[in-house]
Amino acid sequence: MKKLLYTVLVAAMVLGFGTGAFGAAGAISPVPWTDIAGHSAQAELTAMAALGIFTGDTGLGGTVNPNGSITRAQFCKVVVLATGKGSTAAGLAGLKPTFTDAVPAWAWGFVNTAFFMGVIAGYPDGSFKAENPVTYAEAITMLVKAIPQHKLQVPAGIWPYNFIFYAVDEGFTGAVDVGAATANCTRGDMAKLLLTTMQIFPVAADGHHDVGDPILDDHGRLYDDGFLVDVNLTAGHAYYDGHELNLADGVYIVGGTSYNDLLMQPVRAILNTAGNVVFLQKISGTQVTGVFAALDVDTLGDTYLLLADDTKVYYDGATYTQINKSDVDVHAGSYYQDDLWVGDELLINVDEDGLAVQIFANRWDLVNYVASPPIPNYDMLADAHDKTSSAKAAIDFLPGSLSLHSQFYYLDFDSQHYGSLAHKTALIPDSAKVTINGALATANDLAKFDVIRGATYGAWGFDPVDNHNAIIAISAERNAFQAAVTGMSTTYPGEKHYVTFDVGGTAKTYQIDEKYLTDHDFVVGTLYKVVLANNMLFWQVDLGSSNPTVLVKAIRVVDDGGVNDHYFIDVDKRGTAVTYECGEQPSSDWTGDFFTLDIDNTTGLVHVYDCIRLTLWGDGLAVVALGVGNATLADDCGPPPCYSFFDEAKTAVYSWTDTGFVFIGFAGLAVDDAVDVLWDGTAYVFVRNDSTAP
Repeated sequence: MKKLLYTVLVAAMVLGFGTGAFGAAGAISPVPWTDIAGHSAQAELTAMAALGIFTGDTGLGGTVNPNGSITRAQFCKVVVLATGKGSTAAGLAGLKPTFTDAVPAWAWGFVNTAFFMGVIAGYPDGSFKAENPVTYAEAITMLVKAIPQHKLQVPAGIWPYNFIFYAVDEGFTGAVDVGAATANCTRGDMAKLLLTTMQIFPVAADGHHDVGDPILDDHGRLYDDGFLVDVNLTAGHAYYDGHELNLADGVYIVGGTSYNDLLMQPVRAILNTAGNVVFLQKISGTQVTGVFAALDVDTLGDTYLLLADDTKVYYDGATYTQINKSDVDVHAGSYYQDDLWVGDELLINVDEDGLAVQIFANRWDLVNYVASPPIPNYDMLADAHDKTSSAKAAIDFLPGSLSLHSQFYYLDFDSQHYGSLAHKTALIPDSAKVTINGALATANDLAKFDVIRGATYGAWGFDPVDNHNAIIAISAERNAFQAAVTGMSTTYPGEKHYVTFDVGGTAKTYQIDEKYLTDHDFVVGTLYKVVLANNMLFWQVDLGSSNPTVLVKAIRVVDDGGVNDHYFIDVDKRGTAVTYECGEQPSSDWTGDFFTLDIDNTTGLVHVYDCIRLTLWGDGLAVVALGVGNATLADDCGPPPCYSFFDEAKTAVYSWTDTGFVFIGFAGLAVDDAVDVLWDGTAYVFVRNDSTAP
């Protein structure tokens, strides 16, 4: 049996998976029996079910009675199937055994095969006693005889003790207590003994162990000395400690209910004879987790890893290290403890002496840093991505989003040199683990203004095999709100700045993260949209401008006592009277004209110098068709006739009457109406000449 070496991977760096539909590759099979949860043989009984060796009395899905006995005929069946002789049993299923007593017909093939294998011989009176419970002595004897040539090594002596002593010495019994040789073997112990026996090497007649592999080691069917790195349900693969394993259509799991529960953990994997994983079990191990702070040496000269919480994990010499799933730097070779960076999230396997034997690091390499060594912080999703089924989700990195003394860290996908991610797009593969506020999500759940960190395979920013960027994980924090500032404050020492907002009637105060918000001149009474990260003000979102098209009715100046004059415009906005305050004094000749305003959504003020006066685009154009919310006008462009289509959402319709402009909307138009068209490049106003209207 392979020596178990506990190895696992940091949780934040691996992928997340759901349970596939039953019948598909990697679909998680339901628990085989309802009465094995928490039983000491739960894993072994589940493995027997996964391999099709044992189904109990009533089949899978019911009870199995793990503490109950198993008959001699049933034990023949599990031994024959476990040793790969099932096809032989099928061929002998029609041959009645030669024992003097009855053997149930379902067991003929199995009993015959066990007899011809030399596993059973029956009792001296020629009977088999198929329905009798098998004892520990009988079970051990049958198992020793089932593995080639071991029965020749059993010393002469009184049965069953000669077989029991030999079985214990050679590892057949594992942790099962077989001292009560004449007691009935339980079904749970049967599964334990059988799984252990399937890992026993056959021997030659002279006792040498160089004649073949154990049943479960044959063609690599047992993996119990490594960790489950990834599972790709789309491809139907499990990635186990450097091995790519195919998943069966049904996989039994012990120690969790999903692949997520087993990822990053020491895991035992068992494959069926077709070479597909049918069984996964989380195995306990000894690990230490934390954030890397430094390598150090104590007063005795012993070296240790210092974690951020002051935990010390000692190591002796070069310690194998894996960073973002890769244990090899494509430029420099293997990774060791010296390759760690401050801020790396570690999971350290330690031996019985507490010394580090393996280190697994998660490094958020798609990050911004302002010091050396890099400090993992955040980047920000700059724009919403295409969420169509045919498109891959992607991160578009903001240009100029950071202060001048900082830069994005990544390895350029083409030149393989360090560079900026500004203006670049990084695809997020379906296999990447995505979390939003700590909850599992998908790449298409990401949205604009999520604060993100990304990890790429090997922390290289690209995949050296497929030659493209390979994001393996995205951690997103989503916490944005829009509110008015009610106050600002500063504390010392350190000069920390705080902003208080009125959030739904509740005062909320947040510290400014000045690594990112270097410009933080918040104005009391002004509306802002902000993004939080680590419960600090990480980003201020530009609310942009609103651009209504209006008819200016009047311009007013309000004197507040000589300190500051305030300028207002009264407008008609599609038939509604609205007043806006201006940031500057508008020209008096605005009155009576149509404008597209530029209104700052943060301050609510009209930016006078960015407002656009609508000008004549065409006069006397005829309405030739009307639809729901649209109109088509004949355009005087010369023969043949030209037509222009207008959308009501971008077009305001007024009538010119003796009393001035009156908003009538598209509902006030009729075919053959003549209208003048004003525009500013994007917005339009129709003016129907209706001077005879009341």
